[in-house]
Order: sequence, then structure tokens, then C-alpha cells
Amino acid sequence: MSMTGRTRCSQACEECKRRKERCDGKFPCMLCVRRGRIEACHYIQSQSQAHNGPRVQKRRRSTTVTTTTTITNIHAAAAVVGGRDHSHDSVSVVSVATRSTPHAAVGRQPVFTGESGTLTFLRAVGSCVEDAVPSHTFAAGCRNQYLVEDMPPIQCSHAMLSISDEDRNELAHFYLSSTTGIFDMFDSGEVLEAVTCWDYSSVEEVTCSMGDATTRLILAIGAQGRGGVGDSELGEQLFLDAQKMAMRHMLEPSTLPFVQVSTLLALYLFFVCRRTVAYTHLGIAIRAAENIGLHQFDVISSLPEKDQLKNLRAWKCLRILDLSSCASLGRTLGTHSSADGDFSMQASFSRIEHGALAAQIDSAGMQLCNIAETILVQVYEVDSLTTQLAYQISQELRAWTHHLPDILVPGTGREIDLDANMPEALCLNALTGAYYWTIQLLTRPFLLAAVRSKQQQQQQQQNTASVQSGPNPDHQPFIDACINSAFRCLDVTIKLTQYQSLPKRLFLANNTTLASALVLGLAFFGDYDQHFPLESGLHKALIFLRHMEVDAQAQHYATIVSDLLDAGKCYVEKRSKEKLESRSVEVEMIFGSVHEKHEGRSSHENHSKEELSSSSLWSVAPDEHRGSSGGAFNTGDCIGAFCGWQFDGDGVST
Repeated sequence: MSMTGRTRCSQACEECKRRKERCDGKFPCMLCVRRGRIEACHYIQSQSQAHNGPRVQKRRRSTTVTTTTTITNIHAAAAVVGGRDHSHDSVSVVSVATRSTPHAAVGRQPVFTGESGTLTFLRAVGSCVEDAVPSHTFAAGCRNQYLVEDMPPIQCSHAMLSISDEDRNELAHFYLSSTTGIFDMFDSGEVLEAVTCWDYSSVEEVTCSMGDATTRLILAIGAQGRGGVGDSELGEQLFLDAQKMAMRHMLEPSTLPFVQVSTLLALYLFFVCRRTVAYTHLGIAIRAAENIGLHQFDVISSLPEKDQLKNLRAWKCLRILDLSSCASLGRTLGTHSSADGDFSMQASFSRIEHGALAAQIDSAGMQLCNIAETILVQVYEVDSLTTQLAYQISQELRAWTHHLPDILVPGTGREIDLDANMPEALCLNALTGAYYWTIQLLTRPFLLAAVRSKQQQQQQQQNTASVQSGPNPDHQPFIDACINSAFRCLDVTIKLTQYQSLPKRLFLANNTTLASALVLGLAFFGDYDQHFPLESGLHKALIFLRHMEVDAQAQHYATIVSDLLDAGKCYVEKRSKEKLESRSVEVEMIFGSVHEKHEGRSSHENHSKEELSSSSLWSVAPDEHRGSSGGAFNTGDCIGAFCGWQFDGDGVST
């Protein structure tokens, strides 16, 4: 076998060894630079190589100012060059996916998350926490963070289920509340009629029709949403029965009912927090939809109007599920937009539904999916973001708000304060939450870059007396937009807790709440708590997540937000103590101190005295403090210079 194509680096770093990837032998190596793991890039010499030379020491990469501000990783942002650059109006974000492999909680199986994933962003926030508050446990918890997979410990039996008419209607209403406006593949009348006429029978006794499987999944999602005693077992058994029915049709040609059932299977799994399996079922549904041409408007337009609406809603549901899951997990999109086809689909909603509110909601959902796809494709897939591109996408979001139905704008239209209007409130939360989350997805690289730049400047100032500069002024509007959208999203979400019949599982609301909380938590370490009420925003996130007590995903997110809030408080306290200490040294130079001075404190104080004596605060030389009145020490000038006062003949002015 020829060995010319196989080369091995004799001094591969430990990070590449652990990942079993080819290292280039440099320190830091290119792979670690791309991962944002510069600090972890080092080489440990083995005993068998001890005679070959001294151990290669760990070295850090020095960042240099280039023609544009460069971020090594869109989320790690470890190589951001601080300072302002007024000669450039864009920021370039160049990176490769971090290739991090978080694990599922069950079985520790590897699960990939990309750059746009919430878990990846969580680890980037943890890196900032580790730099700011090294002793806090939040950073270590982020490194060991896993995707929560809520696998039921129950073993479902095939005993006959007894579901009363009242329970079936209640479960159907919980299903409608959870899906109205977003995942509504069926009209409410069709759902209630199917549930009323349905009678349970075992899988072996039925003919495995897709209609029976659809009804079981509707009841299963409703049972998980109700979250009462025994509802989890009921929903799981109905889901398993429907799954068996669907699998029997896998070898048959794809049909619209099979697409609908496969979509409901994925939707159920997302609701019960099994995202890895749900992503697989979603892929089956997407491929089946493409087999029958749901992604082609020409195919749909040839059908009768009633069938057109069913096909359009099925495709819309797939698009929303695909965009939300791929963005939160950092996966590759399974559905894609076409300018002509999507525009025609949006127009068809209004034409078929005669301009009703449902048509406007469907059209708004499709438009928002297209904008989110633009961000994922043009920003996160190519790892490049400029202010020009950000402004361009912001114009699309601005145009989207102009077409949003007035009834769905927060603070307008009917006041949503009754449980009868709860589906409308959930639709409002889903659309506006997705809108604010899309803004965060676009702008959080700017916020992360600003925080990392500030931390690097603080580290450099420990040995220098340079003045800290703020973020690039061209980036500040996007930083403010990121933080503001997080507050707005939480303001809409917190209102859901007032409904007594709120479904106990809302995975879209959980995802947007965690994403908003991570943005506010990250803002702590950029000192944005001095301008925004970050702590109150995180408390709102905690209130909502803890309200979803049945949802394991929500409780896991609540733990993360609670730890992040505690880390932010620790950082604020540490920052205040450092400011107090620096001011105390200056005050002691004027008034003295009655506290005991340790040896280390005395040496630091002597050094501070030398610096203070050479500064403009002491305007008179030490040997001139005695003697004539003309050379006397002017106490008023000293205190005035320290406090920022100005002394004139008439008195004191600030």
C-alpha cells in the first residue's frame, strides 16, 4: 500500500487528538483557531519522544489589527480585535463550524449542533462567563451541556383505551390551542368532527387508514398539552399506535395523508422534547412532500381550491417546523424557498381564504420563514456577516411588520384576556416570538463580538493605562436591537402565564425564551446592565419556564437561566468591588487610611503613590510643598481635580 497519501503530524495538539482530526502541528493550529479553542491548543510530549527534544510549550495566538474587524468564530468570537475603526462600515465574520459534539442525555450518543444552534450559543456565553467570573460553575456546566431528550420510562400496553366524549373534545381543544395559526394543517371543524366520530380499536383490528392515525396523533398531542394525571401514558400509547400505522405505509407511494401523519409524528416528538428523533421524522415528511410536489406551486395550482388549501397548509407547517428545528439545532435546511413559488403561495392563501385573518397569518408565517432562511444561508452557512447585509435583511423584517395583521400586533385590537381567546394569544406569541428571535439570530454576532472585545481590552489594561474604547459605532444599533428584541420577546411570552388552560408543552415558546435569556445574560458581561434592566428580563424568563412544570425541556432551561442570572450578579458584584478598590486607593492618598496594611497592599499603595505623584493631580512638586505661600500645596485644587469640581471666585461649580 502506498503511504505517499498518508502523512502524520508528530506534534499534533491534544484537542485534535481527542477529536481524531488531522492537525497541522502549529500552535495554535488552524483547526483550533476555527473552533475558537485557542487556549486548549497545546502539545504534551509522550515518554517515548522525550529524547527527541524539549516539550513544546503552549503558545497563544496574537491578534493583530487588519483592514476589517475579524471574528474567528461566529459564536466563540475569540479573536475579535477591540477598538473602533471609523474607516470601515462593516464587520466580517469568517469561521468554520465548531464541530462541537454535544451529547443527548440518554445513552450519551453524539448529536451535532451547528453555529446557529442554541446549544452552541450557550457554550459561547459560557466562555464569556468563564473569562469574567472564572470561579463560577456556569462555565463548567456549559461545557458539559447536553441536549435534553425526555424518554418516557413507561412501557405502554395494548389494553383497550377508554376515552369519554368529554375527554376527546377537551384533548381536541388543547390540540387546536397548541397549533392554531402555526401548525394548523386542519380546520377546527374537521378536527372536532374527526374526534367525535372516532372510536378506539387496537392497531390489529383497524385497516391502518391514515385518517385513524391522524386522529390518534391529534389526541396524543392534546393529551401532552393538557398534562394531567395519566395524560402522558395516554398520549404515548396513542402515538405508538399511530406510528405503527404510518410505518406500514412507508413502502407505498407518498400521499398527502402520509405527509400529514409524518408531520404530526414529528410535531408530537418536538412537543415531548425528543428533538433527535423528531428531526428524523421531519426528514421523512419533507421527502414525502417533495415526492408529491408540495414544494412546487405549479403542481398545487392545478388542484381544486379545497385541495390547494390542504396542500398549502401542509407545506407551510413543514416549512415552519424545518426552519425552527434547523435553526435551534444548527442543522442543514430540508426545505428551501423559491421567489416565484413562495410569492404565489402567499397570494393563494388570500385568494382561497378570501382575505380572512387566517390567510394573513398563513402568509405572514411563510414570509418569516423566508427571512429566517436568508439569515441561516447567507450568515451562518458561509460564516460571514457585514453591516450592509444586516441592514439589507433588516429592511425585509421591517416590511414584514407592515403586513402583520393589526389583530396580532401587541397592544392593539381585542384585549386577549380570556381563555376563550387563548389560541389567538398563542398564535400572537408564536409569530412575534419568531420575529424577535429572527432579529436576535441576525444581530447576536455583533453583541458577542462586542463582549469579547471588551473582555480582551480589560485583560490588556491590567498592565497598561490605556483608555478602554467602546464597540464600533456602526455595530451599536445592531447590539441595541439584539438586547431590545430579547426584552420584547419576553414581554410577549410572560403574558401567557395568565391563562389557566395554557398547554403545558410549548416548545417554540421555550426555545425563544431561552434564546432571549441567553442574550440578556451575555449582555451582563458587556456592562450593558448599566443601560438595560437585564435582571428583570431574566426573571421574566424564569417565571415562564417554571410555569411549564410538566415540560422537562422547560425545567432544564429554567436551571440554565437561573445559573446565568447568578453568574451575572456575581460579575456585577465583582465589578463594583474592583471599582471601589480603585477609588479607595486614590482616596487614601488624600486622606490616609486607618486600616492595617499588609505587605502586598503596602507595595501596591507605594506604587500607586508614585503614579499619583507624577500625575496632574499633584500640580506642585514635593519639595515645593514647604516654604512660601506661593509654593504651598493647594488642597482645593487637589480635591477639585479628584471630584471634578471647578473653583472660581464666587464658589463651587460642577
